[in-house]
Amino acid sequence: MIPRVTDPLLAETVEDGGTVTTARVMAAVAELEPTERDLLFLIAWEGCSSSLAAVATGIPQSEVRSRLNAIRKEIRRCVAANDNQVTESSRDDAPDAGTPRDGASS
Repeated sequence: MIPRVTDPLLAETVEDGGTVTTARVMAAVAELEPTERDLLFLIAWEGCSSSLAAVATGIPQSEVRSRLNAIRKEIRRCVAANDNQVTESSRDDAPDAGTPRDGASS
């Protein structure tokens, strides 16, 4: 089983405080551009200030907050898209109520 975490980056859109699987968040993070991923890691995981993260990534300090906001939105979008795919594939895998399970026709 994949461990569950509460991620404050996602809390704005999830009613239960942002509980999502680590694997889904990390898959979304993996899709980010390297500079965006570095910015996110520096601020969210390492606890760096926006000014230090700006210096480390080469992003102008005036853009750090807006970039971070865009990164958070992208992660939310990717996690939601992943959730939708999982839900749809679950429906596709479920047997139709009118179809016999053994393949025999009635």
